[in-house]
Amino acid sequence: MMSDNSSKVLDQCSQIFFEHRLVKEFVMLQKQAINHVYIVPSYQSPLKWFGVIFVHEGVYREAILRFTLLIPECSSTMPELFFHPIPFHPLVDPITGKLNLTIAFPDWTANVNHLWQIILYTKNIFHDFEREIELINHNKRSGSFLNDCIALFQNEPQIFASKVRQSVIQLAAQVYDLPQDSNDPNAIIFSELDPRTLEECRREMLTFCPSFESPENGQNRSPSSGLSWVQDGALFSKTIS
Repeated sequence: MMSDNSSKVLDQCSQIFFEHRLVKEFVMLQKQAINHVYIVPSYQSPLKWFGVIFVHEGVYREAILRFTLLIPECSSTMPELFFHPIPFHPLVDPITGKLNLTIAFPDWTANVNHLWQIILYTKNIFHDFEREIELINHNKRSGSFLNDCIALFQNEPQIFASKVRQSVIQLAAQVYDLPQDSNDPNAIIFSELDPRTLEECRREMLTFCPSFESPENGQNRSPSSGLSWVQDGALFSKTIS
């Protein structure tokens, strides 16, 4: 029978491996350098990542898409991605905002599939909509809303484009609305930029020095430190400098 001490050690090791997997996933995402996508883990939970996509091309151009990626503790379980506000898209549930990932990842497999693949796929279905929808159309699909949207896109492309444009305009009108997790310090919140704030940002950008050398006195300065986002007291939760 396992002793209490052995059980605690096992639990601690499991937590360390779990947190290492999350850190590894985030590092892999950073290395992909996916353009026009910004991701930040939740301050309150490492199992929740906030993101935003700025669409610069295609039928969804000018769309600003905020989403939340929910990561299951079990690595073999598919994560879930929800948009808020909800855009008009064949793969996005119009009621819940949940992205249909089963078409792209019918069998989610640990160590084969990774979170960055979901992020890249999410970007592509908006940036390169025509190509992605063609691939979807050649694969087995389910759901009346998905089928209806694809039929509308194929048979009435002008009406479909009009609905997309209305959605993009509505998303822009809601960009300054507080997100559902606005109480989380790391939540992505947009605010209107006043001239004074803009000038402060401009000065900071002009005085920024990658070598951390002070422009005033030529002295080296230490880079600002931050805190990791994993559980307090765990291996990766110490201050990072």
